[in-house]
Amino acid sequence: MSPLLFVLAMEYLSRVLKKIARDKEFRFHERCADLQLNHLCFVDDVVLFTHGDFKSVYRVLQGFELFSQSSGLQANYSKSKLISNGIPEVEVQRILSVSKLKRGNLPFQYLGIPISAKKFSPCDYEGLIDKMVDRIKNWSWKFLSFAGRLTLINSVLISFHTYWAHIVVLPKRVLCRINEICRAFLWKGLAEFGGPGSVAWDDVCKSKYKGGLGIRHIDLWNLAALRKYVWAIAANKENMWVKWIHSVYLKGEHWWEYEPPLQSILYWKKITEVKNRLKEFYSFQSFISIRYSITEVYGKFRGVLESGNLAWTRYIWNAYLVPKHAFITWLATLNRLKTKAQLHHIGVASDPTCLICGNAKEDGIHLFFSCCYSRKCITEIKHWLGWNSNSESLQGLLRWLARGKGIYLNFREEFMLLV
Repeated sequence: MSPLLFVLAMEYLSRVLKKIARDKEFRFHERCADLQLNHLCFVDDVVLFTHGDFKSVYRVLQGFELFSQSSGLQANYSKSKLISNGIPEVEVQRILSVSKLKRGNLPFQYLGIPISAKKFSPCDYEGLIDKMVDRIKNWSWKFLSFAGRLTLINSVLISFHTYWAHIVVLPKRVLCRINEICRAFLWKGLAEFGGPGSVAWDDVCKSKYKGGLGIRHIDLWNLAALRKYVWAIAANKENMWVKWIHSVYLKGEHWWEYEPPLQSILYWKKITEVKNRLKEFYSFQSFISIRYSITEVYGKFRGVLESGNLAWTRYIWNAYLVPKHAFITWLATLNRLKTKAQLHHIGVASDPTCLICGNAKEDGIHLFFSCCYSRKCITEIKHWLGWNSNSESLQGLLRWLARGKGIYLNFREEFMLLV
């Protein structure tokens, strides 16, 4: 079926269910009566809400059967379940006997997210973790450079978290597990890795121009995404979720002064906690006057934790450098390359002596500046480029470039001529 025809068919289903809702014998779920809500639909995933009496459920089943006969579309009963709470067992069995539904329990999956009124257990987040691990196992990690892994982390692995972060308050344990997976894949190409990385993960998550790799701080992103709900309620946005919040929780109370009852679900309490934090920085009028952007707020959170831009980073992260070369240069600048001195320090190499000259310990400075072979190479490069720097470290050389006027432009011109 074409997408347009499918949309028309689902619109017909929605109208059938709305007509059933006007039946005198139909009773709404207790938290959906004010909005007269009896269904939610996204593409072909449908959730139906009714009171737990047999007549209300039977009316919905009749409407669904009418839709099937009219459109020819059939429900997938192998994936359809009846989830009940507080209904006598006799009534539940009666409903199951007249339908093709299977009995289900909370939490249930909707659009890939577990739905439950109670606090999630660690196993409820396994779907998120398993997706990330399975995706890594399908990649040919042996043929990926560091830059390739970095691209996959930012474009694929973090996107799994982003989807959940817009809907669920992720606990610290899950956030730490996601960071562990990303760290293991970046440094080893695996989903599991117990050793330390070449650079501390907090430094890796800094923006590229502040000395990191630009990987997202997932805890800050989750917080920024949660604040959008606070803003949506305050601004009284026209969507079903905000209407439902006003109907079930606020009930005419002013949002800025509202405090949740003790029996409220954990997710709602988390949202109100975030709102109370925002009250320290915003008045109600100033908060609703802004145009909320998760990306912008996340950038502000990140800016509080990070210092100013580092001048040397613009010579690494630019369009003239191959990404895998840029990554290695970044490691070299931070003195985190696996030189013989570092390998000897962690017990991998038995001798830290330079293999080229055999006269000194092979660390980052020796490898690029002090060794007789590398000193000759860099002297020739400086002469070719017309540089008069006496820097004996990569960071020092990059800082010298940052101070020089026109040097970087001349280098780019020379580079483009060679290309």
